[in-house]
Amino acid sequence: MDIPLVDESTLTFLQLETNSDHHQHHKNSQ
Repeated sequence: MDIPLVDESTLTFLQLETNSDHHQHHKNSQ
């Protein structure tokens, strides 16, 4: 844990990707 900046970036990216996936899934379901 010497580069928390990367960790934060990765976390944000993951959250964004997950949000997109969830949104797409919901839209596909409807």
